[in-house]
This record gives sequence, structure tokens and C-alpha cells, in this order.
Amino acid sequence: MRAAHGDMPLGKLAQPVRVAITGGAVSPPIFDTLELLGRARSLGRIAEALHCLRLVFTELPRATTLEHIEALLLWDVDRGDMQTESAPQG
Repeated sequence: MRAAHGDMPLGKLAQPVRVAITGGAVSPPIFDTLELLGRARSLGRIAEALHCLRLVFTELPRATTLEHIEALLLWDVDRGDMQTESAPQG
């Protein structure tokens, strides 16, 4: 089975998706997990993981103060703006 985009083998895609969705390298079958979470929640977790990767490789190395780092980490990828208070994580 191959992924639709870029003809990437599923094996190369499944593990990064698993980590983005579950936060770990070991989980129940990824397709079952995606189905249980639903499309919106799954895409939200993938977006959050991509956001964290962008921070690690682009923004955090340039951060100059603890406040700047904190602001970057509190960025809400779903709304596209800063969180003003802690939101429950799903």
C-alpha cells in the first residue's frame, strides 16, 4: 500500500503519524486509533506535531528570552493566535 502523496510507502509514513497522534512510538494499530479519534481530532494532533517540529527547527534556536520561548510554546495552532489561558488538552 502506498500513500497518495509523493508515492511514499506506508511504512515510512505510519510511524511519524503514530508519534504525532499518540505521542509515542508504541500504540494500538494506527488505523484503529485514527478511527477512534475521528478526522478532526487526528488532523489537529498532526497539526500540533508539525507546529512543534517547526518550533524546534526554526523558532526556538532564535529565541532570546524565556518569555519568547514560553510564547512560542503557547501558540494555539487551531486558532492561529496566542492562548490566554490553559486549555484542556484532548
